[in-house]
Amino acid sequence: GVQTCALPILIGHFSSDATEAAGDIYQAAGLVAISPTSTAVRANHGLSRLLGLRSPELALGTNIFRVAPSDRVAVRQLVEYIRQYNKSHLDHSISQMAVIYEENNRYGELYKHTFQQAFTQLGGQLLNADNPSQDSCRIAIGAADTQARRQHCLETVANRADALLLVPSSDRKSTRLNSSHTVISYAVFCLKKK
Repeated sequence: GVQTCALPILIGHFSSDATEAAGDIYQAAGLVAISPTSTAVRANHGLSRLLGLRSPELALGTNIFRVAPSDRVAVRQLVEYIRQYNKSHLDHSISQMAVIYEENNRYGELYKHTFQQAFTQLGGQLLNADNPSQDSCRIAIGAADTQARRQHCLETVANRADALLLVPSSDRKSTRLNSSHTVISYAVFCLKKK
């Protein structure tokens, strides 16, 4: 027969978006969930949720655990790389960047927000608009106007940047299970030729 467990545990959800969406249900049911691959930065408290506001960080209940490190770790490493790069490339340092990410994708918005905080602490400037709804580099994949929006992003933001950070959505990422890296980030860092 089937044996039941005194502490029901769910292992799953391979994206931060799915983990966040299901978190309230698991919390209400008292179910412990372990996500092996969710990496978006976790909010420190649930105040935004209580007020009905969308937090700039991932809102997870106390029963949700993750095995992979937060994107904050990957962002710190990327910003440290930029700092080291700038020390050795004084003639063409990276001081302005743009983040290109997918529209209606919470993961991309969170990654952009986390990167912006760290990069501005370094003294850098993110050229994207702060408000996602006004960000011309928030691209709608598969939309009829995708090509026009990409062109607008390139003309208004990306052409002024020293480097670009491309953040694919979680459903377009290659599987992290095939990676041997200890800290995995799906953001792609691109230096522009000068």
